[in-house]
Order: sequence, then C-alpha cells, then structure tokens
Amino acid sequence: MSIGLIYLNYFIQSPETAVMELDLLVEGTTETGYQAIVFEIKNRDEKKYPTDQEVKLFVQKIKVFKHALKRMEHQNICLLPIYLSANGFENCSEKWLHEKNVLTADMNTWKINAIEKIGHNMCNLKFCSLL
Repeated sequence: MSIGLIYLNYFIQSPETAVMELDLLVEGTTETGYQAIVFEIKNRDEKKYPTDQEVKLFVQKIKVFKHALKRMEHQNICLLPIYLSANGFENCSEKWLHEKNVLTADMNTWKINAIEKIGHNMCNLKFCSLL
C-alpha cells in the first residue's frame, strides 16, 4: 500500500446514522482498490479500559465507513481497523474485537513504561527494547 492521505478526526455520516468520527485514517489507493488503516485511540489518565459501548461503536464506525466507500463506488475495499488503548482492555472486550477482525494494542504491547515527569513541565518516555 502506498500511503496517500492521512486524516486526524475524519468525520463520516450516512443517512442512517449521526455523524461519527474516526480518530486517525491513513488511506491509500491502488489500481485495483481502496486501502486504509483506521485507528481508534483511547489514552486515559487513570486505569480505565474502553467500555463495551465504545468498543461496539468503533466496529459500527468501520461498517458505516465501508458502506460510505461503497456508495462512492470504491472497488476492492480493504480496511485494517486498529484499536489502541493506552491502559489495555478487559479480556472479553479484546476478544470480541479480535472476533470482529479488529487488531488491538496497548502501552504494554509496545513495551512502553509509564510517563515519568521530570522538572516542572517536562516528561520523558522510557522505552524498553522491543523483542
């Protein structure tokens, strides 16, 4: 896939739904179709996991987006949805996302430790070596 455009806060709407927002959309087109990576990003200060409603809404957004692409007469649509949650997921939510073909990641998956504050307004990310 050749990356075309990258959108932050990409809004979609169909006649059947209210306006929905995709946090990050990385799209590319090929001669034979439309390809995109779609991200949902949750970064919470406290140890809170995405709710069932938030997880289900993301899957709904993917369905609406794919439907909108078909209405625009895109062929061979290939979407890669990824749900990033800084603090992780409840096991049942993560399993459900995987069943819906949504990839998941969290800070622990990426081997990133918590942010440590240094001084007044400075912070430092500590990265572990990735295996």
